Amino acid sequence: MSNINSVIITGFNSRDAEYRSAPSGSGVLSFAIAVNEYSKNGDVVNFIDCVLFGNRAASIAQGGGIPRGTRLAIRGHLHQSRWADKTTGASRSKLEVYVDELEFLSAKGAQAGAQSPTAAPTRQEIPTDAVRDEDIPF
Repeated sequence: MSNINSVIITGFNSRDAEYRSAPSGSGVLSFAIAVNEYSKNGDVVNFIDCVLFGNRAASIAQGGGIPRGTRLAIRGHLHQSRWADKTTGASRSKLEVYVDELEFLSAKGAQAGAQSPTAAPTRQEIPTDAVRDEDIPF
């Protein structure tokens, strides 16, 4: 079997997106998605770093970026960066999702049926607490 590296996440943008230009001139947009994880021991929030490259990154940045609290769906793949700490020489690493597709599910503060003309469309969703791991029969 071949290796599979695919990630699909929905959640809320947890910080304002940061845009920069790579040395090659390509756009790089960095942001983090907060994803709730429900378990018997209580709810945990995971903050997942995401990076979007190229023309789409530049277009989103020029359009106002991705404000904190915006609900997003992304599809991408995991990438691990490794480096040596400059002060201690210790090995460091960071796991990020390199975004291939990004969809705005709702704008911050948008309510169903009360969207402004510029707000991203809102989808009808099943409540995230409707199905928990312990409810699945297998």
